[in-house]
Amino acid sequence: MSSPDPRLKAVFDERGQGVHVTGDLAERAIARDRVNRRRQLTTAVAAGALAIAVAVPIGWNLLGSSRASQIPATQSPTVVFTVPVPSPSPTTSSPKPQTTPTITAKGADGSVIADPTTGRVTGSSPVAYVVDGKLRDGSRTVRLPDVGTATFVARLADGGILVGGQVDFQPVLFVFDAGGRELKRLAAVSTAKVSDDGTHFLASDEAGDLGYYDATGKRLNHLSAASCDCAVDGAPGGYEAVGLIGTTAYAAERNNRFASVKWDVTGTTTTGLDAKIAAVNAARQLALVTPPGLKQSEQQCQELWDLQELRPLWRLCHPLRITAFSRDGSYLLALGHVDGVGHEWLNPDGTFRYQPVVVIRTDDAAVVLQVASGQSFAMDGTSGKLTVQHSTGQGRWALSTCTLEGSCEVVAPAVAPNPGPYDPADHPPYVLSEN
Repeated sequence: MSSPDPRLKAVFDERGQGVHVTGDLAERAIARDRVNRRRQLTTAVAAGALAIAVAVPIGWNLLGSSRASQIPATQSPTVVFTVPVPSPSPTTSSPKPQTTPTITAKGADGSVIADPTTGRVTGSSPVAYVVDGKLRDGSRTVRLPDVGTATFVARLADGGILVGGQVDFQPVLFVFDAGGRELKRLAAVSTAKVSDDGTHFLASDEAGDLGYYDATGKRLNHLSAASCDCAVDGAPGGYEAVGLIGTTAYAAERNNRFASVKWDVTGTTTTGLDAKIAAVNAARQLALVTPPGLKQSEQQCQELWDLQELRPLWRLCHPLRITAFSRDGSYLLALGHVDGVGHEWLNPDGTFRYQPVVVIRTDDAAVVLQVASGQSFAMDGTSGKLTVQHSTGQGRWALSTCTLEGSCEVVAPAVAPNPGPYDPADHPPYVLSEN
């Protein structure tokens, strides 16, 4: 063994004072300390020499690499200095940290309460709908082939129609042309969302696969459920379609309350989002999300995000079930009667704080309208009216529109649900269009 460096010996002597070990352990400890100190001193000397050799200052532009930048340390071709550069993961994204205004919906907000009327039809629905096997869209009526029990309808480009149905208790998605001719039938599709211009749609099936389709039902791209690392305790992972804005698809991860994915449908690039997206709006680039890290007292809270900057605009804590945006993004639509809501969200007498249907303004999270009866509802982006399906008694249902000032009128007559294997209360006869 070579003679020890005097500097190392001095270091060892100093560090050894007051330390008491015995036997082989002492020898190993001293040997290990000798190696570590030599390594530290050698590194310090090398770093000092290197600092002299490298041109100073090193420009900030060298930090542009997503992983590491290589900088020549000297003119020698055999010496290279690697600077590791920390960078965010390319597959995850979170909102920018800031103070988020928090609003609590307590019910006593003085909002307008509307009561849908019954009687003869006095107006027309600004929202398309399917009833008794026909699509009614303004003055247009299209007879549709049998889809079993209709559960979903949306309009596609060039007059096309997308209808979700239940056939033999299995979900099926039908694509029809403007005349009602079937173009495509997609089995086991659980959720579908149409782009704002109707030229494409996003669909997720029961296996959790995500598909991107044109208005004829042709699949253009897909994202496999296997790409989602979200299987839990034997429950398969995958995605649930949430929305499609241009060529960007948004989907929630199954089995994960606080994760979603943004997918560029022109390829395979995805970006993870640290929040559960419930709905998106193309007109104003907004998303309704459940953020991570909520306290137990905040479990009933949701946030409105600016999708372009991925930042929260406000947080609303509420006893509601928010289901959708109005088409222009000015309002959020919610159910006010939610089974299983915690007692702290009820009135002292155990009744619900809100009426069955609630309209929330997206600018400030204010409740602007409540409707005293309603099972399903939608709001177009031009009329400023809410279209709501409501009971008229004796198992019959009608459509009415209500203004934000609280006046309502009947736009479709009271009819009974089609006979079938389902509870009529769960499947009333009118199916309102998603767009």
